[in-house]
Amino acid sequence: MAKKFVKEKNWYGLEYVSVILPISRVSEIHGELVDAKSWSSAELLVGRELITRGYPIRGQELKYLRKTLGYSLRDFSALLSLSQTAVMKWEKKTKKRLDPINEVAVRSICAQLLKLELRAWFDELRGCEKSTPFQVKVDEAA
Repeated sequence: MAKKFVKEKNWYGLEYVSVILPISRVSEIHGELVDAKSWSSAELLVGRELITRGYPIRGQELKYLRKTLGYSLRDFSALLSLSQTAVMKWEKKTKKRLDPINEVAVRSICAQLLKLELRAWFDELRGCEKSTPFQVKVDEAA
């Protein structure tokens, strides 16, 4: 029997991200269900794509990355040597892109936490100007 998948658009409010997840079972009450491990795998895959593809980091991407990595506002702020208030202000401005130096700092910290190697010049670490759509597919629970 062919495996069925469900497509989640606008992943966590990121309008340019779609994720395809395997359906683990169907419930009469809740419908199609996805295994929690598949969901977690997708969250990390999207985080890796945001960092490695150089997508602009705005407030909504910052909040997504922080939460996906399992950091509280206090602990993530400490990694950046900033106050919680500063990071909270960035996150609240969901559509505003971080200043270049802050974007590079966030991208570098997240890459380290995701165990990604970034070898790039400052302008490349800053990311591109536009968020083009992308999709990730999770084949099975990790």
